[in-house]
Amino acid sequence: MSGVPALTNPINADTITVDNTAYPAVSTPIPTHWRDAARAQNFDLICRARDRYTVVLRCQDCASLSLVRRNVLLDHRPLCHACIHAEREAEARACGAQLLSRDPERRHYGLYELACGHQVSRQFHRVSRAAAGGHRLGCAQCRELRFAEEALAFGWQLLP
Repeated sequence: MSGVPALTNPINADTITVDNTAYPAVSTPIPTHWRDAARAQNFDLICRARDRYTVVLRCQDCASLSLVRRNVLLDHRPLCHACIHAEREAEARACGAQLLSRDPERRHYGLYELACGHQVSRQFHRVSRAAAGGHRLGCAQCRELRFAEEALAFGWQLLP
């Protein structure tokens, strides 16, 4: 990278902590175009960490730190996971639910507590659509109880 001015690592400590995990700070120069790329994508490039190909970015919206590979910064679009989580929490509140956590077994799903008190696993994009007014978040347990009550009103009994 001859001809590219480089900035030095502003972190003087031996480690930097991201998401409660300490990573070794790497003190190799950071090219100016990396900082420009970060700024253009709403991040500040703080330093290199773990190895020479990994950088620490700070979101300009929420100030949270993210560990990102260099190629993600330069060739793709880094995401702020704290902002994504805050948006998902707001969408859940808009539906009358509460986001409890990510579903540990399915990466596109979250665990939610609905207004009825039941806990369900739902796809994040389905909750987003519900928050936008596309549909309601339904509870299968409450729906079955409602169906049973409606059947009884007609003198019927639902089969298991």
